[in-house]
Amino acid sequence: MIATLARWLIRMQCYYLSGIILTLVSKLAGSGCQISYDRKGYWKHRTRTGVIINEAFPNIRMDMTALEKFNDDIYFFAYQPQEGDLCLDIGAGIGTETISLSKRVGALGKIYAVEASPFTYKILEANVLENNLKNVELFNLAISDRDGKLTISDHTESHISNSVMNARTGAKTNGSATEVDACSMDNFIRNNAIARIDYLKVNIEGAEQLLIRDFKQVANTRHLAISCHDFLGRRQGDPSLFTREAVSAFLQTSGFRIETRNTGTDYADDWIYGVNER
Repeated sequence: MIATLARWLIRMQCYYLSGIILTLVSKLAGSGCQISYDRKGYWKHRTRTGVIINEAFPNIRMDMTALEKFNDDIYFFAYQPQEGDLCLDIGAGIGTETISLSKRVGALGKIYAVEASPFTYKILEANVLENNLKNVELFNLAISDRDGKLTISDHTESHISNSVMNARTGAKTNGSATEVDACSMDNFIRNNAIARIDYLKVNIEGAEQLLIRDFKQVANTRHLAISCHDFLGRRQGDPSLFTREAVSAFLQTSGFRIETRNTGTDYADDWIYGVNER
C-alpha cells in the first residue's frame, strides 16, 4: 500500500514527499536507506556505508553490503583487486563496480572507468562525485575495434540495456539510437600512457568481440574478467551476440589461463576469467 502510494506520488512528480515515504518504507524493510530525488532525474540512496545514485526508480532495498557480495561473486570471482592496483572498468555502468574497485585499490591505486552511454555516464559521474572517489578517472567513450563514431541503443530506463548497434556486429537493438565517440582498446591504453593493467573488467553488451580485435596490450594485463553475451543472444534469438568462443580463443592464444563457471545462472556462466601466465 505504501509503495503504491509512493509510485503514485512519483507519477504526480511529488518527489520530495515520495522520498520521505520511500525512506520510511526502506527503514521498515530493514535496509535503513535514505532516499531522495535529484532534479537531474536521479534517485539518491544514502546507505550506512555509502551513496548509490540510480536512474528511473528508487530501490527501497538498496544495500551496499549486498552489492559488495555480488561484486565478489561475479566480477572478483577469480581475482580480488589489491591495494595499489591499476584497474580498467570497461562498461562501468552507473558505477557500482567502480565504487568497489576504488575502495579496494586505495589511494595508491587507480581506476579508469569507461562508459559509452551518455545518460548512464552522467549517473556514473554523479556516483563518483558523491562518493568522493579521488582515484577514479572517467571516460564517456565506447571501446571498439577502431577509433571514430559508434551508434549504441541508449535505453534511459535501464543502463543494463545499453548495447552496440553497429554493422560490424550485426547486433539487434530496441530503443533510441545515440552516436558516441569510440576508441580501440590499444589506442585507449596508449592515449592514457597505461604501462600495466593489474585487473581488467569488461561488460559491454556484445562489443567484447570488437574489443579483442585491437588489443595487443593484453600482454600487459595480469588478471581479467570479461562478460560474454551468449546468454543474451540465446534470450533474444540473436546469434551476433555469441562471443564466448571468440573471446576464449583470443585469451588462450594470448597466453591466458582461463576459467568459467557452471552455476546454472546464464549470465554468471558466460563470464570468462583469465590470468596471464606469461
